[in-house]
Order: sequence, then C-alpha cells, then structure tokens
Amino acid sequence: MAGAEVYGVDPSPGMVKRASRRLPYATVIEGSAEDLEFADGLFTHVWTISAFHHWADVDKGIEEAKRVLAPAGRLLVVERKLKDGKTGHGISRHDADSLAETLAEHGFDDSQVETLRAGRSDYLVVSGRA
Repeated sequence: MAGAEVYGVDPSPGMVKRASRRLPYATVIEGSAEDLEFADGLFTHVWTISAFHHWADVDKGIEEAKRVLAPAGRLLVVERKLKDGKTGHGISRHDADSLAETLAEHGFDDSQVETLRAGRSDYLVVSGRA
C-alpha cells in the first residue's frame, strides 16, 4: 500500500535480519506478539501470517493486538489450514472457529473465518474489528 508504514515483529534475531533484508521498506524489530513495544492505537491493521501457532499466550497476544489497534482497526490471523485433529504449522477449521469466538470474547466485532487458496495450499483467515 503506497504511503503505509510497515512494522514487523519476530522473537528470532535471525528472522528479524532476514525479514529486514527481504522487506527494506519495513521496520522489523525483535519482540513477541504478547509484548508489543508500540503505542496504544497506532495501527489500522495488525496481522500475523503463519506465526500465530507459535504464540505462547493467545489471550495476551490478542489483547496486545487490540491495544495497538486504532478504533475499528482490524486483526487478521492467517494460517495454513490443517485437518481437524492434526497439529503442526497451521490451524484447523475447528481451531479457527474457536479463535473467532475468542476474538469476540476479547471485544472484537465482526469476527469471522474465511478460507483462502494460495498455490496448492488452503489458508484460514480469522479476523475481527477492534
């Protein structure tokens, strides 16, 4: 998006370095979803792509995302779709539906789950509006 300020957060110094090289227009810092070092209401969008399944404390991560979102800002969680009952790098539809309910419990409006196809893989997109 032209004119957008882009920030990234990753707990791994190696991934921060890699992301900084691949995304020279973004500011990428070391940190975690559960403890974001940004001001309240700073962002219009917060997203996590293929990283949510690594969050140590889902409730804390959701609260942090909500804190840094401006009013009516949107949280998007994008994960590879796993079959129900499977674990790994992604989430199942059941887990995505549960996450949408959790977003609503944390005060997000319009929580929903959508399926997105990219290449040969299906992804689940869970979103909610602060």
